[in-house]
Amino acid sequence: MADKPGAPHAVDPGQSGSPKAADVAATKPANQAKEQPQMIQASLGERDRAIKILAKSIFRELKMNGYETRQIVALSSELLGLVTTNMKPDGMDGGG
Repeated sequence: MADKPGAPHAVDPGQSGSPKAADVAATKPANQAKEQPQMIQASLGERDRAIKILAKSIFRELKMNGYETRQIVALSSELLGLVTTNMKPDGMDGGG
């Protein structure tokens, strides 16, 4: 069977210039271990900022739609109650 132009070809593992699968597998966890904490911190920071923005947006929308401060406080209390009842006994909510 003839290969089509541009079709992928089988790579010889002993071919020079290409890393062996075992070498790639051995370095992957080490690289991930170094990058993962930075990615998690960046992600958490972005989420914290997004939560603040979301809270301000929701507050403005509620005020613009005629909700009184006491009603917004009641909504906040309901949200806190839902979060509290969903928390696990060990104090972790499982969401991060």
